[in-house]
Amino acid sequence: MAKNRVFSASQLFVGLTVLTNFPFFIFSAYYIAFLKFNGLNYTEMGIIFAVSAITTGVLDFPTGNFADRYGRKKSIVFATVSVGFGMILYGMAREIVTFAVGEFFVGLGAALMSGSLEAWFYDELQDDAEQKAAGTFGMGMGLMNITAILAGFFATFLAKVNVSLPFLASGGFLLVTALLASLLLNENYGERRTPYTAFLKEAFSKVSESDTLKWLVAGIAMFNVAYLFYMFTYQPFLLKKGLDIVFLGWVFSLLMFVRALFSFLSGFLGKRISYTKLNYWAPVILGMGYTVMAIAQNIITAVIGLILIEVCIGLWFPTSMVWRNEIISSSHRATLLSFISTLSSLIMGVFVLVIGPIIDIWMLSRIYFIAVIFSLLSALILHRASVMYRRDRSISLE
Repeated sequence: MAKNRVFSASQLFVGLTVLTNFPFFIFSAYYIAFLKFNGLNYTEMGIIFAVSAITTGVLDFPTGNFADRYGRKKSIVFATVSVGFGMILYGMAREIVTFAVGEFFVGLGAALMSGSLEAWFYDELQDDAEQKAAGTFGMGMGLMNITAILAGFFATFLAKVNVSLPFLASGGFLLVTALLASLLLNENYGERRTPYTAFLKEAFSKVSESDTLKWLVAGIAMFNVAYLFYMFTYQPFLLKKGLDIVFLGWVFSLLMFVRALFSFLSGFLGKRISYTKLNYWAPVILGMGYTVMAIAQNIITAVIGLILIEVCIGLWFPTSMVWRNEIISSSHRATLLSFISTLSSLIMGVFVLVIGPIIDIWMLSRIYFIAVIFSLLSALILHRASVMYRRDRSISLE
């Protein structure tokens, strides 16, 4: 496969991981607080979030096949433009309909991106792909989260000028990133000759025939539902515990520092502990964080719970990326990665429609006890997936 003569595949993967996520972190630092500022309750927030999640879920599988057949580079560029446009709409929005339209474009971009960048990178590698990928994924997640620390401070500065600026700046940054991607990336493909319907049938067949994939998909879906509680509630939770809204960006930077640290450590720990073990132990730490938040009586205890959650996230995402790419074959990589994202997005989209009204009725602390259950459930399912994975590998070596 032709190699880019300016940057290596690893450098481009890490660079794009940072450049596509830095604007998202600027956006995220005030995401839920911005919606509350504009008068939306949790039920309404659940509705607009469901627009994004369901859009991703419905379109994820077809767009994964688009990436395999027509080019991962094209998918990455279109995805970045779509999310950028959605964030600009967000910054201009003042009512639920406009927010929902912005979420649609964010969801479309997420569908186009999911699996495409991973698949592009993995297929640009040649020798020792597993070893190179593990180091690059850890480095990418670590650097991405270091820039997230800067994004928190940058978002705070922008929000002091105007609360809409973090969203408008995020959108503009992504449009510039799309241009860079179009200039720097090589194009690569998966299976291009198989008709679309036959390709999807074959992809579904590969999942149904693999016990490891079935358990892994279920575990990832449960983890993402558990993670949803954190993403959806932590900003209002901190405000409820007495944090001034001005300091949300600072707390965000602290949390991103913890995430970055443990993303880097995942690469070192992976040399001593199986990445499958790290992957199923991380949700246990997530459950511990939710437990602390459920019983928190002050801002200090609440932040300790959030730090535990960030430890989990820093460990979980890099190890999950390595694991699933080792299981999935090259020719179907983008499609099957999109299948995993599809299922997770649809489950999250349905669940967030339920969690919004529950939060409006119940106390936030009670919600975190439910999050503990999903965290431990994901750990149990991922442990089962690791057992199946070891069994399959031992059989293949016989």
